[in-house]
Amino acid sequence: MDEKLLDKFRRVRLLALDCDGVLTPAYIETGVIMDPKSSQQYEGRPHNSVVEIARFSHRDGQGIDLVRKPEIDLKVVMITGQRSGYVQARCSKMNIPCLQTKDKVMSLTEWLQKESPEISLQEVCFVGDDMSDFGVMNIVGVPVCVADGIEDIKKIASYVTQKGGGEGAVREVCDLIVTAKQNAARPETTRRLNILITGTGEQATEEVRRIAQETACLLALQGHTIMTNGGPNGVPEAAAIGVHRAREQKPDAVSCAYTFMPGRTTEQTKTTILKTFPGRFEARNAQSCEDLDVAVFFQGGLGTQAKFLTVFHRVMHINKDLVKKGFPSLQRQKLIIAHESFAPNNLKACQKIFGSYFKKEHLRALRFASTADEIAGLTTAWQKTLSRGR
Repeated sequence: MDEKLLDKFRRVRLLALDCDGVLTPAYIETGVIMDPKSSQQYEGRPHNSVVEIARFSHRDGQGIDLVRKPEIDLKVVMITGQRSGYVQARCSKMNIPCLQTKDKVMSLTEWLQKESPEISLQEVCFVGDDMSDFGVMNIVGVPVCVADGIEDIKKIASYVTQKGGGEGAVREVCDLIVTAKQNAARPETTRRLNILITGTGEQATEEVRRIAQETACLLALQGHTIMTNGGPNGVPEAAAIGVHRAREQKPDAVSCAYTFMPGRTTEQTKTTILKTFPGRFEARNAQSCEDLDVAVFFQGGLGTQAKFLTVFHRVMHINKDLVKKGFPSLQRQKLIIAHESFAPNNLKACQKIFGSYFKKEHLRALRFASTADEIAGLTTAWQKTLSRGR
């Protein structure tokens, strides 16, 4: 197996499986419970007199157990259009979630958002065999087709198994994932994050400025790039000063200003890099949203809220809608942290700030903090979720 494919399997954090044709052979045995006291024909019998028998591989089950061990720690879910009772019975036996659905793309994306928001679609391996899997296999990072799957599915698969559905194909995939993760071709590296620290340029309190400065210093010392609005006062200035403090211990600490104000210089923004969008506030916000991995919001007014809504709307809605339509998801997964000076961890209070559209699902998507150490801790935890399996 080439290194690129091995690396894809190394990054997998969720294994999603179709049922019929993947965990079973591509056929179902059907029979009828005969009542010797009745002469009714098959068509006239109630549905519960029909018996469907599907054959599952014990080795596939063992493979699923392997990838869920702590040293591999994969999540596994079944996503199938089949609604027969044997599907639930098998999932219950293997103790894995069972999504019986007509829309596999929507079911996968909604399940991830609710159960594992830290896992991106690029970290999902889906094993399928037929056209009902086409949409979902087009949006995941590692689409796999079983050996006896149809040709159209094989064409979009990153890997085609040597074994057929119900004949050990899933075990084959599980073994590949275990091998890839246990025999990394290169040492695990820690990813440097782009972190936007933003808030008011004028009205920040001394306490907010102090925490923004400490946050920037801590995160810059950890090797991250600190992004600011390029403003000369308030939170942007405090963040830039924090990176200057870090540079005393770590000379290669980096800060980057995104500004829409013409004629600004790195000296004025107190940053090492300057990206200018003269007179184009929306363009500046859109590009910083695209580039950031983590956004930390401090006390601010309408400008800060505009940046927040740009990031938040894209993560919560645009990304989800794109995926539903079969388009690629965001290039970067994003963590949004709200300092208590920007928004409290309270639904009613957030609704007063952002409007009644703000729901519980929005609140759950945010992380809240009150100190620089808490912000750094949330960022480190997020960094680990991005680096796991690499």
